This record gives sequence, C-alpha cells and structure tokens, in this order.
Amino acid sequence: MKIKCEYCGSYIQDTEMQCPNCGAPNSKAVRSGIGVPKTIEELKAFCAAHNLPLERMRFFIGENCQDARAFGIYEDEGNFIVYKNKADGSRVVRYRGNDEAYAVNEIYQKLRSEIILRKRNAPASGKTHVTPAKAAKFSPLLLIVIIIIVAISLSLCSSSSPDEGYYHYNDAYYYFYNGSWYDYDDATGSWQPSYSTPDELNENYSDYQGHSGSFDASDFTDSEYYSATDEDDWSSDWDDDDFDYDFDSGWDSFDTDWGSDW
Repeated sequence: MKIKCEYCGSYIQDTEMQCPNCGAPNSKAVRSGIGVPKTIEELKAFCAAHNLPLERMRFFIGENCQDARAFGIYEDEGNFIVYKNKADGSRVVRYRGNDEAYAVNEIYQKLRSEIILRKRNAPASGKTHVTPAKAAKFSPLLLIVIIIIVAISLSLCSSSSPDEGYYHYNDAYYYFYNGSWYDYDDATGSWQPSYSTPDELNENYSDYQGHSGSFDASDFTDSEYYSATDEDDWSSDWDDDDFDYDFDSGWDSFDTDWGSDW
C-alpha cells in the first residue's frame, strides 16, 4: 500500500525501507511477518514443509500459469507478478513490481486465507447419520422450520458483496470494509464514510477494484475507521497451525470464488 513520505510528501510503497525520491528513512515500513517467506524459493520451501498440494489448490509458485482458475507468482525481468486467472480465463494482476518480499507476502496471504476458509466451512466431525426411520419421526413443525432455514441460507448464499479493498471509479477512490463504503477526500488527504456511493460502483464493483499500489490515496488501514483483528494479523510464524488442514478429505478448487478480482 502507498503512504506519504514524512519528509518530502511523496507517496511511496509501505514496504520501502527508505523514500526513493529523497532518501529519507521510512519509519512506517511494513515487512513480512516473523518467519513469513520473503522470496519465491522460500515460499516453495514453506509449501513443501507443510505438504501443500499446490497444483490441486490451483496455486502456481514461480510459474506463469495460463490456465483458467489459477493463483500464482513469478519473476519477469526483475519484476515480480502476482496474478489471478479467473474462471473465464481473464487475468487480474494483483501486484507487479520489484519488491519480492511484498509480492510473496501477497500470494502467501491468499494461500492462507483459502485454507482458513475451508477449515471454517468444514463439517464438524462426529455427526450422526439420520436414518429413514428417524426421519419419519420428524414433526411437521420441525420440517417447516428446516425448510425456512434452508430458504434463508440459499438467499444469503445468492447475495454477494464487494471484497475488502480499494476501488477507483470516476476519478475518485473508495475502500470497502466491514460491509460499508468509504471514499477518499483529496482536499484533506483522509478517508471518510461514503454517504452517496454511485450505483454503478455498487452494481459493478469488480470492474473497479485494483491493487493499493495503483492508487494515489493514503493507506486506509491508517485511518480511524480501520481496526485490525487477529484474523487480519498475518505476522505469524511459519509454524502457524492455520496451514494444518486435512487435504485428503477433499479440496475442490471450484469452492474458490473465481469470479472475483482476488
């Protein structure tokens, strides 16, 4: 993400140790968390150590995969490209730049979030199977309740909302966070709740999402409206048990939202 240099006022990447414009140190430099891989080779070793079936998960580390439904990172003439190939084969570039640690951390975060998502959605063990005989004892009222719950669940599943992140529409910058829109005020250099989000952005948000490095706006996570949670804290050790997942129980790559930009 971009922040403002405290000395010359230029916008720089928060991963820069010093401002490339004036050379001043960046006191807010953000690096990868403790033990988090910082190179593509380290990430490969990390995945191998955790027995992650990358091809099955549709993650391609160090590869420029051209197939649909793929996440990946690779190097091209000194630039590191983090990408997502959507279900229709189109590509969204999450990051392109010369900061390998930043690029690796982007794909590392996505890898972790995909595993956490499946762990949360995994059915609890020890559930008993309902036999036809037991099912026959269901009361009509209970059956009605079950039908209502299923209908509500289907309704919720059919709805969608924007991914958390930055959006650019009609020369204005927006950020979607915790179910709400925020817009950036160029005059004050600050974020504020958006009380009149354009209908076009609400309805076609995926067309306007982009990586934070492409925006000339201050870092939303530094604003008063952002509060990080433990789930958002990626500065964990390599031994983080978030990567402890029973892949043998099944990993269906279609469970991933391949229609979104990230």
